[in-house]
Amino acid sequence: MSKIKINYNYIDIERALKNFSSKTFEVVKEINNYSVKDFEYFNYKDTIYGYNIKTFEKIFQQVNEIYASDIEYCLVICPKTVSLQIEMIIKFLINKYLDNRKYIQIEFVSPDDVTSKIDFLKHKFCEKKFILVNYIFKDNKSQNYLFEIFKTILIKNIGFYNAKKLIYYGIKTSDLQNLYFAKYEGYKTLIINEKLSEEFSIYSIPSLFILALSGVDSKQLVDAAIEAFDEFDYEDIKLNVFLEYVTILLSLDFDFLTLSSFDPATDIVSEFVKEYLFIISNSIVRTSSFPNTYFANWTSKFNIKCLQHFIWIKEKRFDYEIYDDVNDEDHLSHLDVLNINKMQDTLYNMSKDIQGEYGYRPLIELILTDRSEISISQFIIFIQKVSLLLKYLRSKKHK
Repeated sequence: MSKIKINYNYIDIERALKNFSSKTFEVVKEINNYSVKDFEYFNYKDTIYGYNIKTFEKIFQQVNEIYASDIEYCLVICPKTVSLQIEMIIKFLINKYLDNRKYIQIEFVSPDDVTSKIDFLKHKFCEKKFILVNYIFKDNKSQNYLFEIFKTILIKNIGFYNAKKLIYYGIKTSDLQNLYFAKYEGYKTLIINEKLSEEFSIYSIPSLFILALSGVDSKQLVDAAIEAFDEFDYEDIKLNVFLEYVTILLSLDFDFLTLSSFDPATDIVSEFVKEYLFIISNSIVRTSSFPNTYFANWTSKFNIKCLQHFIWIKEKRFDYEIYDDVNDEDHLSHLDVLNINKMQDTLYNMSKDIQGEYGYRPLIELILTDRSEISISQFIIFIQKVSLLLKYLRSKKHK
């Protein structure tokens, strides 16, 4: 059962389904057949269907060995597009102050990072024992240069022989030069399936390994992704949240999307969606955090048509009551106890009502059931499919 629910406000759903259902199936068929340039990158679902229990046993064995060695940090050298996906999941799922799970602190560095960040990480790791992962999708001299810098630091800290045990190469078998180099040097290898690209790398073996190090249940992520693929391929529009969303998008006229969030967790997700949709489909997404959600639609006064989205998590992991020790003195004990989640619910509903005051413009609510591996994994598959849809629509628009 999907952990994603979508509510449509000020949208005639029945009219959209009646008039655009056939167009929806036409569009989805072209996407699923990879008949549009670059859409073939999304066929990685065949890859994760091929994962089995041994895949995860190997990952978990490596992770448990690292946990047992009392290593606290892992430095991942990878492209920005790769770290974007991994970091979002870690930040969404892991609360280092409140979670009891074991985890390794993950730092990311990219050839595109500014010098000040690289210098900061060099200083941070100058006396530490850490895991070093060189996550390569294509030969990149700048990335290999970064690897040499941090490999030298690791060797200086713990010695050449011990350092080799803590170095991992995430690599494709077709990259023979780097593959042979890693094997020759005695580094551990994490093989990237040939079907995977940077943009759709979140379910690759190196990504799952890094996520497992950070305390995320990688197997549950993959199981949820498979379930999402199956659900989103279901051909009944009314029972398929993705197909229904596609139909609604096809029925509306808009120039860009806006995505409003209401707490730190949804802020993380909305920023990911913004960057990811731009990378894949060159689509512009404007994000806003509460209380700026009130002003997200003001751009319409400049004849720019935006499609407003709210993103919300239904079941919060924690709550806090607001305590006032004068309640008894002021005889206010008969009032309901006020808590943070109740306040957020009130503000969220108030924000929806205010959107209606701006002329009942379309408003779509993207609701995740909870902050779990299942919810975020299904949401990622949903956003990946939406990104390809938007890319498809842009390609048609410019023909």
